Amino acid sequence: MTLRPAQAPATERLRALVREQAGLDLSGVRGTLLAAALTREAHAGGLPDGEAVARALLEGARPLAPFIEELTVGETWFFREPAQWAFIEEVVLPEGLRRREGGVERFRAWSAGCSTGEEPYTLAIVLHDRGVRERVHLVGTDLNETALARARRGEYSLWSLRGAADGRARRHLTERDGRFLVAPEIAARVRFFPLNLARPEYPSAARGLSDLDLVLCRNVLMYLDRAHVAEAAGRLFETLTPGGWLLTGAADPPLGALTGFTVRAGPFGVAYQRPVAPSSRTASVRPTSARRVAPRDAAARTLRPPPPPGHVPPIRSHRAAPPGPPTTLSRDPELAAAHLLVDAAHLTEALAAVDDALARRPLDAEAHFEKAVVLTELGRLEEAADACRRARYLSRGQPFVHFFTGLLRLRRGDTAGASRALRTAASLAQRMPAAAPVRLSHGMTAGALVEGARFHLSRLAGDGPSRP
Repeated sequence: MTLRPAQAPATERLRALVREQAGLDLSGVRGTLLAAALTREAHAGGLPDGEAVARALLEGARPLAPFIEELTVGETWFFREPAQWAFIEEVVLPEGLRRREGGVERFRAWSAGCSTGEEPYTLAIVLHDRGVRERVHLVGTDLNETALARARRGEYSLWSLRGAADGRARRHLTERDGRFLVAPEIAARVRFFPLNLARPEYPSAARGLSDLDLVLCRNVLMYLDRAHVAEAAGRLFETLTPGGWLLTGAADPPLGALTGFTVRAGPFGVAYQRPVAPSSRTASVRPTSARRVAPRDAAARTLRPPPPPGHVPPIRSHRAAPPGPPTTLSRDPELAAAHLLVDAAHLTEALAAVDDALARRPLDAEAHFEKAVVLTELGRLEEAADACRRARYLSRGQPFVHFFTGLLRLRRGDTAGASRALRTAASLAQRMPAAAPVRLSHGMTAGALVEGARFHLSRLAGDGPSRP
């Protein structure tokens, strides 16, 4: 099955309908997302191509609502964006705890667009490590019901542990048959339910979406059109308690001119705070210093207040990568579809999509690597190792292929081979700027990869944290 993101009549009508009903902007480079989703549905439903799927959706032969749910990319892992987690641990959390001292609850947070749940569980881990284990209000929401079902199960693969803080997350996970289960005391702290950010379903005291110390809405607003972004910004502002924080992703649109946020910039990117004192809304961005912060100056700002007693050392932060394309999907529709199918746990269909890509381009390193990821998810580790070997040969020095090879070899018990692969990955990534995105990693930076490789090497050497 050879599929292309064609500018076909049914596809274009579907694009307009999705924008009208869900506020999703699938124009420009976001068109890859629609093409991939149509390709995925064609594979899963046995239809000839994406245009046939679009016609079926428009004619009512296939339900539209589940298709729209699956259109957002559930790209997430534990402790993604280390610089933002450092900011949360050093600034947001201490402020929230002081603000609520003596109150009924100690901290209130919402992960908006949480996908399969790694983000809210990471926040629960951060609070647990700090000793905040009771009277915590944590909510995770997403448009995608399938992703939420996986979040509630709290079961993850090696792919969700590819970040720099792999070791920290694993202390709260139990490995069973190659899967990683969130510890019950962590899972019990997070409540999940569906919500569409493009609709006026929040703020809502009844659903726990008000008076919040922190809202994480990362790489979600980038999918909305301008009108819905403006509406969402105002509603997100209202969900925060005075002094509360909103953190967005590097690819998300700026919000400072849309509502009354105070804007703070630093190595973590951009953070938005609801002012403590009432103030009129303004159309200008208000930096934390008296003068307006130019973008280059903003990237150099560092916020490092003294940590409070009992502080758990945070992950070392790296400068946030500059805003990039709104999706980390491959521009190849089969490979992009395969990644979406993996996110949706449709692994057999994902493998078929990858094999279609390889049938067309047998020497494509990205296709061989995506096949390795799918085979790892399926538990077919020997075949995954073979696909990784082909990807390494064809990619010629891509650090993430070596990093993933190291993780795969660790899972297979090949510690010597894992050490070699991780050292190679670290060496290659060190030649890149720390904030540079690493190809094939779906969002990991070079600095985070180096940190992750060093963690695993220290554990293999016997002086790092052990497995739980």
